[in-house]
Amino acid sequence: MKKTVKFCLVALSLSFLATSCNKDSPSPQEQEIPERISIEKLKTDFSGKGIISSDSRFFVTGVVITDAQEKNIENNRFIVQDGNTGQGIVVETRSAHGFSFGDSVKISIAGGVIEAASEEIFKLASDQRAEKVGTGTITARSVTVEQLLSGTQPWQSILVKLGPGSFSGGEGYYSGKLTYDDGTGSVQSNIMDEAAFRGRVYPLSVVQFTGVVRKIADEWRVDIVRQSLVEQPNDLPGITYIYTENFQELEAGTSIAGNRFFEGLSFISGNSNSWLMNYGNMVFRVTGGNSEPSDQAFLENNRAYLYGGVVGGRGYTTESGGPLFVNIEKLKGAKMIAINLANSFKDTFDDFPETLDLFDPEKHALRVVTIGLPGNWGKIVSLGDTVRINDQGKFHRIMTTIPDKEGLIECGFTESEADAFLSNPWVGFRLITSLRSTFTTGGSRQMTTPVVVKSIEIGYEQRPDWAN
Repeated sequence: MKKTVKFCLVALSLSFLATSCNKDSPSPQEQEIPERISIEKLKTDFSGKGIISSDSRFFVTGVVITDAQEKNIENNRFIVQDGNTGQGIVVETRSAHGFSFGDSVKISIAGGVIEAASEEIFKLASDQRAEKVGTGTITARSVTVEQLLSGTQPWQSILVKLGPGSFSGGEGYYSGKLTYDDGTGSVQSNIMDEAAFRGRVYPLSVVQFTGVVRKIADEWRVDIVRQSLVEQPNDLPGITYIYTENFQELEAGTSIAGNRFFEGLSFISGNSNSWLMNYGNMVFRVTGGNSEPSDQAFLENNRAYLYGGVVGGRGYTTESGGPLFVNIEKLKGAKMIAINLANSFKDTFDDFPETLDLFDPEKHALRVVTIGLPGNWGKIVSLGDTVRINDQGKFHRIMTTIPDKEGLIECGFTESEADAFLSNPWVGFRLITSLRSTFTTGGSRQMTTPVVVKSIEIGYEQRPDWAN
């Protein structure tokens, strides 16, 4: 009888232990219940904390706002946004992926890690952790560049819509690092070398621009997702080809205008049928990009630029300058012309020991207006608005559409002058820059802020025969 009692006690003890263990551990069915978390919570709870738990219950969902086919993002990354009002994050896969703009995805976070070295990136434990589950849409948030740069909202990795503005950089093409200016400020837009639309001409002006925000280190960018999301006005010519004169055929360090000031001069680069310019009071010099230490910050090494400015004895009071004219066969049929130029940091002229007064953006500015010559030097007509540049060391792309006959007459041409202009176009840029100093070396002399010209672009609706 004693043996029977002992056996029963052992059995009861084992039964109690088993019950206690099962009470603290969920059943296999409970472990499989998935739990969705927001991208905001993912970043808040796990950023910078190493590998996320191997617990496979947790996942995030969202809509892809980049496009693998457009290739304007690294081929092993895509950006997913958590609904119209939610946050977004860059997701990195182990190999190239195929997620397109508008794909709805489900991403298991188990085993992944969030790194935040230059921007927040969620690295997947394996490519199988991300799967397409359908399609969806994200409504881009309307924002100005000024609001974006203020950093008052978590704009990183979300889809935004910028208002009317224009691109600059890339010599008129989607290439390299562009700048978009909406009137409230400017922001960078990067074009990957592999981008499907790289090398195409960007529009003369933009109605609205939808892109994805990336903040890499201290640089804010709004990168293009698809070319179709850059909307241009219907009434502007569709430029498909741009001829760029970048002055690289000229020998660096030489003076192409001599030392004669305030004269109508001309120079030829290569064949006279390919490029001929006439200019008045601007003395242009060609210089290498590394020849001016103070300008190295914004000029490319071993590249030629035109340096221009005024040193003279005339009695101007506040500003001086002159026209830079373009008169070439290549202008026939052109619909657009642009100049890329900047105010130099250079504070003295060659052969003059004096230094210019300190640059003051309130009173020292460069005024640029595109002009047309109806056929005689006695009449010069403005083809666009005057642009005022009051900073140094930053290139500005000033673009003007070349009017048709009706537009030329509205600008001030007579009918016969318009016909003559269209058959033999004379287009130029009036460059008027503020005087910075008056010196007495070699007589009374006045000097202006030097102007750096990077390139002149001419755009066409169709590729000209001479360009084939």
